[in-house]
Amino acid sequence: MSHTEESEAEGEADDGGTALRLLSELWAEILRRLPRAHDVCAARAAAKFLRDAYNEQEATILAAVLALPRVQPYCEGNRFSAMGQAGGTELYQEGMAFRGAWRKGYSYQQRLTFPSYVRCVKVNWEAYTDWTAGGIAVGLFDGTVWLSDNITGNGGPNRRAGPGGHADGQVLAIDWVGSLVLSGSGEPSYHERSTTSVGYHPTLRVVSLQRSPFEVVHELGPANGGHTDSINDILIVDEHFDGESLRCTAVTASTDGHLIVWDAVAGRPLRRCVHGRAVTAMARVDGEILLSAGRDGQVREWRWRSGACLRELLLSPSMVPFSAMSYHAATSSFALGNTHGEMCVFRRNPRNDEREPACYPLTSWVSLRGSHMSSHNEVASIQHDGDKVVFSTRAGTLRVAWLGSMPDEGMPIGMYRTGELVRSTAPFEEPSPASFTPGFGLNVRMYVSSATFRGSILVADGFDNQVLVTLFGDESEQS
Repeated sequence: MSHTEESEAEGEADDGGTALRLLSELWAEILRRLPRAHDVCAARAAAKFLRDAYNEQEATILAAVLALPRVQPYCEGNRFSAMGQAGGTELYQEGMAFRGAWRKGYSYQQRLTFPSYVRCVKVNWEAYTDWTAGGIAVGLFDGTVWLSDNITGNGGPNRRAGPGGHADGQVLAIDWVGSLVLSGSGEPSYHERSTTSVGYHPTLRVVSLQRSPFEVVHELGPANGGHTDSINDILIVDEHFDGESLRCTAVTASTDGHLIVWDAVAGRPLRRCVHGRAVTAMARVDGEILLSAGRDGQVREWRWRSGACLRELLLSPSMVPFSAMSYHAATSSFALGNTHGEMCVFRRNPRNDEREPACYPLTSWVSLRGSHMSSHNEVASIQHDGDKVVFSTRAGTLRVAWLGSMPDEGMPIGMYRTGELVRSTAPFEEPSPASFTPGFGLNVRMYVSSATFRGSILVADGFDNQVLVTLFGDESEQS
């Protein structure tokens, strides 16, 4: 390679060329594995041909390299993330950039009011003002779903997502990507009513925002191959619109113990996955893999396209039911909350190797409850990044806790505070748990169900028929 070519290559690498760095690592490994000098010379002679072929088929080759079993775990959450959304690395850097803003406290709050009690909230962070791109979707006690583009206080009035509402039950779960809003009905876990009684029909509702008024495309219940009990979580795992046709695949989790993969456009189930007991929460790892947590105290890992259970990621030693979960791609970690009012953060091993642990705790289990045990202590919502954990309980607790320094620096999993992506092959030694530092809380009412954040914005319910939008830091830190 000439001096000019080396300079250009160095410049591209300095610009953060993930693909170039990855290819360099792969090439270095190939050279190390060639046993004889003759083999090395032959490989170098073929380099020009390979480089020309790569330049002609760059996108195809790059996609194939990123999908390799040995490479794919290290690419989780980067800028090649599914559906064009902000990847784990970007969100990690964004979250760390707003550390100061969160510690200064909030500078602005507004409340969005709806016609019935709020039961769940989903924020589409990709945009704030375009009805086909972003805003807040809110599920209510009366079975209706409402949309707001008023995150920043400059939006218009709230709009109902389709005529009427779910035929039975409250709206417990929502997801929203592009022009489709999906919602699931049921009864909350803290209600005594049996949801398996005769005449109870939980449904998955699909609403299109492409036309005005918004149109209900499907309402899918047991008769359509749907769930027989409450739908507790929804994840849209694949969505694409090419200008003519729309593709949308979603996964639903239910108290009936099943995950169902849906073709949301056609309105038909594609496959059914059996978790075990009631599934309370899901989290997407990347474009292919998701996690499910249930009341059997298990976290399972799935490849949703095939319906295959890849491994049992975690089993609670005391079988305490899990009630909430979040996944943070950049740190390859997931946070869990349980029905006893406790939370913990774990590091997930992206390598599925029986010789290594599937995950290990980064923190100890921390109790969030008061002096007595009841269903109101159940952790209803949890979200974390490399800096903090935001969690809520049914009893009206909404708190922020700061994460201490992670105890496993140098381990072969994840990204750390420096922003460095660790690819070490050091032998595993389980670290000592890190600690939480109490942050601050917001006063909310009973039965808070949702709390989600990004950047300097926190959105939460727990205010009867209102949703609270909180901005942290001063104006210069909110841009």
